[in-house]
Amino acid sequence: MNKFHSTISRRTFMKAIGLGAAGATAVGAASFTFGSFDDILSAGDSVDKSCNRPWWVKERPLGDPSVKVDYSLMNLSKNDNSKTISSADVFSAAMGEQAYNAMTSKANANSSRDMKANLAGFQARDYAANAGLTNSNLVWALAQNVSRPADLVPYSGTPEENSKMIRAIARFYGATGVYFTKFTAEEMNMANNIAANGTPFVVDQTATWAYEQNGGSASGKYVVPYAKPIYGISLLFATPKELWRQGATEDGGRGQLGQMSNGKRYRDFPVTYSSLQLFLRYLGYNGFGYYQPTRTWLPGLCDAIMTGAAESCRQSNVVISPELGPTNGCFSIFTDMPLAPNAPIDAGIFRFCKTCAKCATTCPTGAITTDKEPTWDHFNPSDFKYNHNKIAVSWHTPGKENFFWDATACRYGWDGLPGCSNCIGTCTFNSNSGAGIHEFVKPMVSTTSLLNGFFAKADDFYGFNLDFGADRSKWWDKSWPTNGVDSTVLARDGAYRQRGQ
Repeated sequence: MNKFHSTISRRTFMKAIGLGAAGATAVGAASFTFGSFDDILSAGDSVDKSCNRPWWVKERPLGDPSVKVDYSLMNLSKNDNSKTISSADVFSAAMGEQAYNAMTSKANANSSRDMKANLAGFQARDYAANAGLTNSNLVWALAQNVSRPADLVPYSGTPEENSKMIRAIARFYGATGVYFTKFTAEEMNMANNIAANGTPFVVDQTATWAYEQNGGSASGKYVVPYAKPIYGISLLFATPKELWRQGATEDGGRGQLGQMSNGKRYRDFPVTYSSLQLFLRYLGYNGFGYYQPTRTWLPGLCDAIMTGAAESCRQSNVVISPELGPTNGCFSIFTDMPLAPNAPIDAGIFRFCKTCAKCATTCPTGAITTDKEPTWDHFNPSDFKYNHNKIAVSWHTPGKENFFWDATACRYGWDGLPGCSNCIGTCTFNSNSGAGIHEFVKPMVSTTSLLNGFFAKADDFYGFNLDFGADRSKWWDKSWPTNGVDSTVLARDGAYRQRGQ
């Protein structure tokens, strides 16, 4: 829906919210850079060509994201991915088998009821569509030897040239956004020590090649080569914004179409990851990081924040990209190819979350805090709402000042209200790229917080709210872009460039 430019001018809009010329000038002064809203909007033609960011996405110093971090509080040896609530077995052990079975039985009964009623989202075509989102298996690392033509001149490039090359080929292989970082020893404390399948990750300072030994076994290992510096390539994948808006209730799930919004990224990423692995290996470099489509050495959220791909937010199991919003799939691939790092960003997103809290008020299980300010004090696992057995589950890594959420309550929503992602669907930043109002909103959020409260409430007026009913089936009747996403949102060449994006 594009109500803004089709019905009112910017100045009329400003008067409607109580900010005439004087008010607009005052807000412009608060940004310390621009004298008026028109100045802000007209500056939209200035773009950072190196990674195609809008002018209002500010770069911070390397290693200094908008969420405060204290690496001295992090401990790599305690990052055990086999004890997180992402495992159904761990969640069952935390909740208790009887309670877990009761939850899943109720969820299955609700789904069966909705299927028999042939409700939108639970029809045969919806299940068929979701079933078609198959994904591929991944390997930790490729073999060292790759067959190449004998007369091929070996590749050599500067970090800047390498970055441009990787960004171009990664986007061709399917990624939407591509960003880079060079990991310091401190930042590697964000990585997992033990994989979800119980296999240790071993950082070997003498190894030059990544390899796997008995992966899937506690006696095996995934070797991270650290004889040379490790660079992270953060990959963002756009996912369908409309499908994320299909909401879940306490009496039923999102339906199969809604769940496709999340499933799409797990179909797209393996293709890009495997292609990049071979591309890097062909040029003589490592490419490693994942051993399953959802399992990795260093969480994609961390890499996305450190590379400036996105900012953290109130729902801290999600990151928000200035261009893609929260409806992104963020993954990584790690390499020893020298790359030019991107700095963490400040687009006003984390600040905005302090005054918004739409995700928290929409969450049906109360998993997200409504606190006004972030905190260094993360959840004690025994305080998780559905950790009835008080087991030693892990999820929150200490060492960051953030909005922490109850992982068990969120997992209850995902399993008990199948596919619940109301937080992402209702997010103010889950807006379509063609909505003209956001040419105005995003720069303002970046430069001043004066109107954040208004923007959070106005989002519903412009039609970006959750859909709980029969309207879900209208998705089948619409003309959507290929893959359900706007692939031009980060394009700047070939006449694909879009103003303000």
